[in-house]
Amino acid sequence: MRNFVEFLVVGLSLAVFVIFLTVFLLDWTGGCGEVFEYANGTLHQGECVGRDVFFSIFQRVFNL
Repeated sequence: MRNFVEFLVVGLSLAVFVIFLTVFLLDWTGGCGEVFEYANGTLHQGECVGRDVFFSIFQRVFNL
């Protein structure tokens, strides 16, 4: 029984870490929080894609 509980704790920890890493990488590659200046002088705000994807999946799973 103890091995099963340890397995669940490690599995849950791994799942949380993978979700955090995925959201971080999606936000980082989308330029979350950065402002880009184009050649014509206009500014473009980077998108926080990871958070949007995570919350949309979270809402679909838990029907919020």
